[in-house]
Amino acid sequence: MARKLRVLTVPNLITVSRMALLVPVVKGILAPEPKHSTFTLTALWASTDWVDGWFARRFDQQSRLGEIIDPIADRTGIAAVATALTASGSLPAVATATIAGTDVVAALGAGKAALEGRIHVSKVGKLRSLVMFVGMTALVAERSGYPELGKFGRATTLVGVVLHVYCGAKYVVDAFRTRPRRQRAVRG
Repeated sequence: MARKLRVLTVPNLITVSRMALLVPVVKGILAPEPKHSTFTLTALWASTDWVDGWFARRFDQQSRLGEIIDPIADRTGIAAVATALTASGSLPAVATATIAGTDVVAALGAGKAALEGRIHVSKVGKLRSLVMFVGMTALVAERSGYPELGKFGRATTLVGVVLHVYCGAKYVVDAFRTRPRRQRAVRG
């Protein structure tokens, strides 16, 4: 049980670093002509989602804090990068609006259940994040001088958006299914 209460772990540090990387990533995407370093930083940002999870499992550094902040870092990062890609003309606004809308509905409908540990990230949720990270990184690569990756990036990101909506709905349903039953007072 003590291991679940740990805060200062390498995976948590990696997750916090992923959030910090958002500033230069978004700034680079919004530049009129993003540099190759923007692509490199975006790829690094995206890969940290896999690295922190692998490290936590491999070295037994899972923690309750990590279970909470990792999805927050994912959602915040995906929303920020999608918004920057939309502002730069690389991603349709409807995709970013769908991501944001799904996140709001999921937070309102399943946030408490997630914080209470009643629901967890699913395998489809992990796949969704991977697809989104790959697609968005390809879109940044397109803006950084690799135009041949544009169609792949948009298609992959849009598949990720569909998976995002599915996962958001499933988390809300799972939260509803796992809600605690109210105890009825016994009358004498």
